[in-house]
Amino acid sequence: MCCSAKGATAGVSAVAVAIDSLTTPSCRVLLVEDHPDTAMLMRRVLARRGYDVVVAASLAEAREALQIASFDLMLSDLKLPDGSGLDLARDLSTHSGKLPAIAISGHATPDDVRASIEAGFIAHLTKPVDIDKLWAVMDRVLVGRAA
Repeated sequence: MCCSAKGATAGVSAVAVAIDSLTTPSCRVLLVEDHPDTAMLMRRVLARRGYDVVVAASLAEAREALQIASFDLMLSDLKLPDGSGLDLARDLSTHSGKLPAIAISGHATPDDVRASIEAGFIAHLTKPVDIDKLWAVMDRVLVGRAA
């Protein structure tokens, strides 16, 4: 069910190829994560649960993905090579039809959590991610969107 960026052709970004390969009507998740191993593991875990997943490794790729396709949820690391997931969440919160987003970070001080919520994230989870907590937050958000 999950798409991958394999088979990208010259002149076409990996994100565009991944989005184009989404064919099922299940929930679509944008995973913004710059560490390849973490992204691969998270993508697999989400796909096993039936989600269509597009992985963006940077702020620029995430913004591109959001312009080309619609998503039901975004999971985003906060520290990205070209900016902050906080900036991405702020961008999303200024658009109509706000996309729910969950921050995933290696830091969880009260200031980190507060900054995430103020930027527009609905939750702040720490790495390594507690999968049961992730499922609980995702289920709450996605059930609310379907209603």
